[in-house]
Amino acid sequence: MYEVVFKDMGFRHPFSDFQREVLRWTKLSPSWIHPYSYAFMRTFEFVCEFLKILAFKKVFLSVFTVQRGNNWVFFHQTKKMFEIFAGKVRSFKERFLFVRPNSEAALNSLLDEVHRPFFPLYWKKDHFSFDPKVFSRAASSLKEEEADAYQKIWVFV
Repeated sequence: MYEVVFKDMGFRHPFSDFQREVLRWTKLSPSWIHPYSYAFMRTFEFVCEFLKILAFKKVFLSVFTVQRGNNWVFFHQTKKMFEIFAGKVRSFKERFLFVRPNSEAALNSLLDEVHRPFFPLYWKKDHFSFDPKVFSRAASSLKEEEADAYQKIWVFV
């Protein structure tokens, strides 16, 4: 993972349930996601925390679509909600961290109850066997609680 994700964007291990669900649903290893997209994920979580609503992956993926670049996967806003975090992301490729669990507790934060990873831990082709549209959600398909959260976020922003 790139240092900027932890140092400047506030990501920590273990990842939150929301972060794990987005990674699991999109079948992405954390190293595939461009740092701009981590900023979007974190900002979305902050807004949800501030509004005291759950951060639903389906709501996030109705605001953001999955797009692929040459070596990255991006979350692209369907309608502009947040400004891009441009800060230290420009030179992010120069500083990276190798993340590995050093204890049983740390390993358990990456694995579910039957010891399967919550999300891919390394580069796999699984994500690329799907059209990016598969990962998105239409706002009209959200359940009542999710649609309510979606509406509250848009009103706030």
